[in-house]
Amino acid sequence: MSETSSLIIGPADPIRMRVEGLLREPLVEAGFQLVDIDYNATASQGPTLTLYLDEEGGIKLDRCAAASRLSSALLDVEDPVNPAYRLEVSSPGMDRRVATHEDLLASVGQKVHARTFRSSGRKSVSGILEEVIDGRLTIIEDGVPIELDGRQIRILNRIHDFGELR
Repeated sequence: MSETSSLIIGPADPIRMRVEGLLREPLVEAGFQLVDIDYNATASQGPTLTLYLDEEGGIKLDRCAAASRLSSALLDVEDPVNPAYRLEVSSPGMDRRVATHEDLLASVGQKVHARTFRSSGRKSVSGILEEVIDGRLTIIEDGVPIELDGRQIRILNRIHDFGELR
């Protein structure tokens, strides 16, 4: 089990951290990259644990199913989430979710959109990710540097630029 979290974006809640510690290594050994974890206790269909995974060349549906089976088996043994919940495995998407230090460094210089927690004073920030230092991000929004602590950010997405539409 991992002692330190590589998830620096999003809440440092105990369920998210326990799930990461339990699953990161086995998923990496199976060829997956654990991009993000989301636990929603108040989802309309009941508590939901979503794992966002990727792999070299992009993740396909059959590989999501394999990751789901592996994760489910490990989670059933350790039972880090109580009460009962629904497990979902998903790709990080076109506008890739970014939550790990490694993904943040790979996103420097790219456009990002951060949705923040209410306590941060801002609902969201969009702009170019300029730097990441000790869990703090600087995003240039309309020429103005905005500094955020990674834990103030609920979700961060790398924004795919399709260019100008005509």
